[in-house]
Amino acid sequence: GGRGRGYYNSRVDRQASVAVKAEWTVVDEFELSKWAKIRTPDIPSEEDLLWCGFLDQYNDLYDKVNTKSNVSLRRTETKDFYFVSTTDDPVVEKLAIEGAGQVFATDAILAHLMASPRSVYPWDIVVQKLPNGVLFFDKRDSSQFDFLTVSETANIPPTPNEDADNINTPEKLSLEATTINQNFTQQILKQASSKSRQVFDLPNPFFDDEES
Repeated sequence: GGRGRGYYNSRVDRQASVAVKAEWTVVDEFELSKWAKIRTPDIPSEEDLLWCGFLDQYNDLYDKVNTKSNVSLRRTETKDFYFVSTTDDPVVEKLAIEGAGQVFATDAILAHLMASPRSVYPWDIVVQKLPNGVLFFDKRDSSQFDFLTVSETANIPPTPNEDADNINTPEKLSLEATTINQNFTQQILKQASSKSRQVFDLPNPFFDDEES
């Protein structure tokens, strides 16, 4: 009983990620929790259409890291991380022009949709439908769509705070977690060389040679 009262007392009324206007027409409405019960009778087979950019090799020395043999996390200063939306990606544009599919989205957008039954923080996506029926799923430029969340589903999640020095707000915790994740993904890679880097057929359209 006491635990339940504490949980409900800590609930936060979060504002919607987009202001819903009175003149909007409701096309459909559903509960995200019902998505967990959706089953696809025929799962289509996957196919890799294009491989772009390069892939550096994992440094397996990090398999030996433990509490007695630890390694400090280093800040990566020479790498840029590209959080582009679907319609900003020239590779997706190329595939759409070639008629390679009917629905286009980035991996981040698909991940949000797949995890939506467990989502707590508000978010939204922009869907564009072309006259030929092709759909593009996009994120908003000002959203935190690509940031990791911290304790989102905890009984007592982080709450917004107007104090600028408070480091435990959802936004600051999200920024910290995302920065840690980005630096970690680069630190565990072997130093780029012809032996440790696999180069694919097409270049990364966002990559700058100075980052290599």
